[in-house]
Amino acid sequence: MRKTSYFGAALLVLMLLQGCAKGIDHQLDTGHGMELYKSSLQEAFKDMPQKEQQAYDWAVSDFNLQRLHASYPNGTPKAIIRAERDKIILEVPAKLAQLETARAAYVAGYADLSKITASDVRFTMEKDYFGLQPTVAATIHNGSSHDLSSVKFVARLYVDDKPEPVAESELFSNYNNDSGNSTGLRRGDTIKTQFRIGFVSGDANWKTVEIQQAGKTRAEVTVLPDSATDTGNRRILDDQAAKQSKALQNALNTAKGMADI
Repeated sequence: MRKTSYFGAALLVLMLLQGCAKGIDHQLDTGHGMELYKSSLQEAFKDMPQKEQQAYDWAVSDFNLQRLHASYPNGTPKAIIRAERDKIILEVPAKLAQLETARAAYVAGYADLSKITASDVRFTMEKDYFGLQPTVAATIHNGSSHDLSSVKFVARLYVDDKPEPVAESELFSNYNNDSGNSTGLRRGDTIKTQFRIGFVSGDANWKTVEIQQAGKTRAEVTVLPDSATDTGNRRILDDQAAKQSKALQNALNTAKGMADI
């Protein structure tokens, strides 16, 4: 057999084998437009278990068709998944190491601002011209190392020893007035404050029949450390590194979970 005939036959066999490949080994058409790509992907997906389908969706989540073809021209789902998986496993640890200093500073700052506490929390619901007014009173102590101009809290209301709250709201506490004598809430300071929950007529979720008829109520107020601002009204915590670190760690965990593909 002549060489040209031999190689021609070999090429034909290879093409036939590629055409017969199923599922994760089915070759995708990435170079002839979206319709043919979708058709080839559907052909592959019909013989791929859900885990492999999800892995492929993850692998191409930040690709468009043009980029996919440039990176993996007419590749198989298996080749694309493995390449993206291995890239994450190779590159992410170094990126996490670069973020570690900033992430650690955020964690330490978060722990420090968590020392802003609310005690002697009391819930009342008195009636005025606009109806029942849900109100939470608390003693706020700034146990952090920062002077504050404002901070947010989350308030939760429990009734009759039920384990889950029946109402929940975010509260804003401002210590920076413009009267000319504002000092903010200095580190170590303690103040008593009241939060009226709801605008004018009160939050309906905090004055349901269940709450009105409860034998007893209990309110909890917890600081939201990310919300704290200093006396220049600047956010104290920079959470970008922590968010990036969490996203990268999730990606790394996902990639490692595909070791058997």
